[in-house]
Amino acid sequence: MQNRNFKKAAEKQRDSASESRGILRVSSRSAWTDLTWDLDNPSPGQISRIGWDFLLPDGSRSTAKKNFELLESFREIILGMIEDGGWYGRTLKPGSTSVLATGARHLFRWMVFRGLRSINELDSAAQQRYLDDIPFLIVCGDEFYGHNMDNAEFEPDEEIDYDEVTSDVDVPSNVELEPYEEEADGSQSDLMTWGKVRCRIIIFYAAYAQGHRLKKRGFGSMFEEPFGGKKITDVTAKLTSCTVGKTPPLPDEVAAPLLSKAIEWVLGKSEDVIALQKIHNDIRDNGLENGHCVSYISCSIRKALMEYEFSAMPGSPDPWRAKLEKKEVHVVDGKFVTHGAADFLRYSANRTRDACIILLMYLVGLRPGEICGIKGGLNEETGLPSCIEIRYSRSGLLEMFYLRSIVSKGKAQPSEAEWLLACRPVGSIHIPLTLFAVIVLQRLFSPWRRMSNMPLSNFEWVMPVVGRENE
Repeated sequence: MQNRNFKKAAEKQRDSASESRGILRVSSRSAWTDLTWDLDNPSPGQISRIGWDFLLPDGSRSTAKKNFELLESFREIILGMIEDGGWYGRTLKPGSTSVLATGARHLFRWMVFRGLRSINELDSAAQQRYLDDIPFLIVCGDEFYGHNMDNAEFEPDEEIDYDEVTSDVDVPSNVELEPYEEEADGSQSDLMTWGKVRCRIIIFYAAYAQGHRLKKRGFGSMFEEPFGGKKITDVTAKLTSCTVGKTPPLPDEVAAPLLSKAIEWVLGKSEDVIALQKIHNDIRDNGLENGHCVSYISCSIRKALMEYEFSAMPGSPDPWRAKLEKKEVHVVDGKFVTHGAADFLRYSANRTRDACIILLMYLVGLRPGEICGIKGGLNEETGLPSCIEIRYSRSGLLEMFYLRSIVSKGKAQPSEAEWLLACRPVGSIHIPLTLFAVIVLQRLFSPWRRMSNMPLSNFEWVMPVVGRENE
């Protein structure tokens, strides 16, 4: 009788807590009950999105009623780690949640497969069984669970930035930061990378750290520190036969042609690409203002693009390509693909963007996120992008160009920083290559910033739309 009353009291507490969470906002764009959380990420170029609706090994969805406690528990764990890391020793940035959410999804599925319905069932025996299963989970993927996962969402681990959760800001203070380093031998065990193993383990430490939140909701929580109090580093190292702590540089055989092609795009082709983009946007804006239909505007754009005459590459008397045709056939991955004039413009704009990024990464040392953090706009006095500041060397012989941007990596909060972008002799009118790359980015993305309809915080960046969404 007493046990039955206790169970009813716990269920009542759970129901009450669930109702109170229904109106909770987890960000400016997402509520607690949303199937996808879009978190407010102050780091430029990062999208922090967590999906809560996914397939499970028993054929059900994570959002099914029978999975209520597990779903709510993992939500509590992740939100708690953003608000207060507690025992974990650090509070995570929104940009780090992708790794934690991936680990939560892996553990969620495994728990359902093993018949575990509450976090308090993750005792030492269950933890050891999970460690035993991790190699098979990584190597076999969803095949580990059988046919029920045949239609599972495609979620490649390779797209997760594991470095976010292993940075010195986002790991517990008692965890060693440098992983063990060994050489890969090319075997199947090489799939057991440090990041993939750590991703599946770190969720246990987060779950223990947020035990008080789970108890407040009436949910089960872990009774003891995970894995017998061992550090994340030690647990990961025991499972990982091949771990690499840093990304090796590209060999010269790859880097030299890559840089050469990037320079070709920036110095030789970017002016034509920007000119084509202006033709496209001017005709589009004109047509919309005059109330023309979309098909008429598209036809006008296509005709104008096909009439454009391309310029010659430096050192060559001939244009770098012939005039555009209505339809061009290319061979891609052994297949014939047809592209129109607008397709060529999109492709060229993306390649120009990529070329600028490559030059800034290789020649200046900027990370992709720091390039995304460059603010757009022009300085009317200098005629240069507003992110550029001109200074002079102590001798007065050199004009130095400093680039201002935002640093997020390894920082609790994004902060401003500057890099020496380029320099030239005082009085010279030559535009250094890296400076020209920033100018091209500014000119290329300026019209799209105006049309992006994004919040001001995103509108001001030199590249308001980056990555695959721009492809």
